[in-house]
Amino acid sequence: MKYFDLCLSLFLVSIIFISSCSEDEIINVPEVPKWELQYSASEHLISVCFTDTNNGIAVGYYGAIIKTDDGGLTWKAQNSGTDLSLNDVFFSDANNGWIAGGTSTSYNSIILHTTDGGTTWTQQWTGNRSVLYSVSFIDNNVGMAVGYRNTTGFDFEGFLLKTTNGGQDWEFQFSSTMRIFTGVSLSDINIANVVDVGSGAFRTTNGGVTWNQQNIGITSPLWSVNYTDNDNGTIVGEFGEIIRTTNGGTNWVKQSSGITERLLDVSFIDSSNGIAVGYQGTILRTTNAGVTWVNQSLQSYEPFNGVSFVDTKNAWIVGANGSIIKTKH
Repeated sequence: MKYFDLCLSLFLVSIIFISSCSEDEIINVPEVPKWELQYSASEHLISVCFTDTNNGIAVGYYGAIIKTDDGGLTWKAQNSGTDLSLNDVFFSDANNGWIAGGTSTSYNSIILHTTDGGTTWTQQWTGNRSVLYSVSFIDNNVGMAVGYRNTTGFDFEGFLLKTTNGGQDWEFQFSSTMRIFTGVSLSDINIANVVDVGSGAFRTTNGGVTWNQQNIGITSPLWSVNYTDNDNGTIVGEFGEIIRTTNGGTNWVKQSSGITERLLDVSFIDSSNGIAVGYQGTILRTTNAGVTWVNQSLQSYEPFNGVSFVDTKNAWIVGANGSIIKTKH
């Protein structure tokens, strides 16, 4: 998922969250990296989505959209029609994709849509006094986007938009006071999961008519959520936190990441194989549903904001300084 407007986000988090780091230093010796720098973009990148091993889209600051059709060897800029930050990109198939964005300095948000694999993009929704951070679809029709909006003065609330017709219409569905929703993941047309920086995790099983907050057992800000089916889900967050459920969030187990850096995004291709990325060039990989996470981090001060995991041999990561990292075969 993503790199947020950190100054404002941390200010808002301070209103709803107080925490301190552990004094115990976690020592973790990284495995030999299995990643290589593939491309250096001029744009600051926040999110990436590949639909197969050749075709991918990356998005970032100032309306940046870049596209590849050769596995990331070359990238071409696409016209977004906006200068807002584009914070997340999601494709439901090879042709249909959506981008959610917005900038806290202007409090304007946007949703873009493509039907030709990302060559052209059209605006579907705009909002004032709001920012969208994450978007997810289960098919070409049913999707959700989340973020936060300013209500009055310094008051704000996390909010969720839903569409049932591919984004032709987006309807306000759910909000929670003093929260910033940072991630959303749909696992079928009725079941969706949302996380926020106030350590909240919410779930609906009736298409968003009602939402229930889950007891996840941690109090750290949460930055990304990924479900591969209705039961198996992973959440990542501050201080290297990783938690996992195998029963749809009824129970959560804290997993050992071996690091204390902020984790910004997580991507699984099935219930076992996943990658998490974050600050200081952090890359963690699991092949056993997170029972163990192997540290494959690169020596970099660059935050890795987004990851797209296509199969066990192919994954891409984007960074705040424009780096595009790919698995090394």
